[in-house]
Amino acid sequence: MDAAALARLDAFEGLMYVRRTLGVEREAGGRLFAQVWVLAPGREAEPSSEAWDPQAFAASDLRAFVARVAERGTPYANG
Repeated sequence: MDAAALARLDAFEGLMYVRRTLGVEREAGGRLFAQVWVLAPGREAEPSSEAWDPQAFAASDLRAFVARVAERGTPYANG
């Protein structure tokens, strides 16, 4: 993944998350490195402790989420 794509993903995740590199041990041996987004320092209390409910999200938050993505552009798009 190139720097521009990572920058788009950083913008998509917003200020609530920060990108970190995580080493991952492969079952077959060897180590890979992955880019992960974790809660930013000081944001630990913001997420809900309730399990995510896809039906509730679709009913109440999906339209706003789609509007935000449309406004910012999808982070997965080329260029």
